[in-house]
Amino acid sequence: MTFRTFSKRASLLSLFLGILLASTVAFAWWTASGTGDGAAEALTAQDIDVAATGTVAELYPGKTNASLYVSFHNPNAYPVSLTGITENSVTVDAGHPACPNTVVSLDGAYPQLPIALAADDAAPGGADEFAGPLTNAVSMAGAATPDACQGATFTINLTVSGTSA
Repeated sequence: MTFRTFSKRASLLSLFLGILLASTVAFAWWTASGTGDGAAEALTAQDIDVAATGTVAELYPGKTNASLYVSFHNPNAYPVSLTGITENSVTVDAGHPACPNTVVSLDGAYPQLPIALAADDAAPGGADEFAGPLTNAVSMAGAATPDACQGATFTINLTVSGTSA
């Protein structure tokens, strides 16, 4: 039986390929992979806080561009853009029982819309609030308005709508 002798170059090449093969196998032993599920949950939107902020006597029969004194606060963790305001009901203060609540209404034209409210910052007076007034928002009926409405305060219940911004 005869043995072949390898050249120095062939021996080095064989040694290099052997090391490369061993490191590839070692690498494969140390890697791992897997599959599975992750989870994320969406917030539940909170209602915008709506509150009357006071009044200024500016209504009279036929007035169509009085201001609505109202504030809005966004309690959500994301910004909101208010895009709509709807009148639900109007009530008259108890001191004016002969004044019908139908003499006052919202105009539906609000030059301030949309109103941008920043995400809740937990501090009073921040960008997460709008402190009116809404101009050109309230109308009082014309000639049919009785004298019993003089000095009356009208409370207008509102629904505001908007989208996350």
